[in-house]
Amino acid sequence: MIKGPSLLERLFYITVRMSGISEDGDKVSGTAFFYNHRFAGVDHLFLVSNSHVVNELNEGTLTLHSRIGDLPDPQGKVSLKVKDVWKGWHHHPDDIDLAIMPVSFIYDFLRKNRDRTYVQALTKDLVPTMRQRRTMIDALEDVYFIGYPNDVHDKVNYLPVVRKGTTATPFSIDFNGKSMFLLDGSIFPGSSGSPVLMIDQNGYINKRNIFVPKRRVFFLGILRSCFIYSEEMPKTKGGKEGQWPLAIYKQMMTGSGRYWD
Repeated sequence: MIKGPSLLERLFYITVRMSGISEDGDKVSGTAFFYNHRFAGVDHLFLVSNSHVVNELNEGTLTLHSRIGDLPDPQGKVSLKVKDVWKGWHHHPDDIDLAIMPVSFIYDFLRKNRDRTYVQALTKDLVPTMRQRRTMIDALEDVYFIGYPNDVHDKVNYLPVVRKGTTATPFSIDFNGKSMFLLDGSIFPGSSGSPVLMIDQNGYINKRNIFVPKRRVFFLGILRSCFIYSEEMPKTKGGKEGQWPLAIYKQMMTGSGRYWD
């Protein structure tokens, strides 16, 4: 379980802002987060994001939180250059948009800043087991995702923003036969790589319609992308005789995101 101040406060410190310039010179941004995996009695800390976010960043920075003592520094940050950590990323071998980097790869940097870096991490005990999926997670649930949509964030306190949505397809059923589900919410570029969580602080209603007076917190997956709806809007003015009318394509986010679970 996450350690630190209150649970909800700690969630604002699990993410890392990724921002910079692509090879084409475009501004790009995305989200990464810390995940701690315990294996053979040893904790291993990883930074997790989407492969497409990592691949898009040619130059830029990863922004971490700083700390004072054991508490986060309200207005402090620690920055890593993207090029310095590029080789540390490992991409999923299958057709899954996922990349991880062992924090040990940047250990020297973190060690130099050990008095300044504040890291909180998600852990395996937050991932629902198969039994919990069957008994504790219904087909329609509220979810939260944490990140930097359109690179929006608190520029003074360096905090991400938390947004709320609902599952659009059942979490327990693989969408289109793949290990993912859809979410309905306001999703924008920069949200890619955001962790998706289910949080019920004051109890929840289980699948038998019984109220359970216990806190329920699950790490469900990682935001991958969103569907874009394009609408062709004919333009009646501006065309010349004998030419096809001009057309404008209006693009809008549908709010349905795809999440690897």
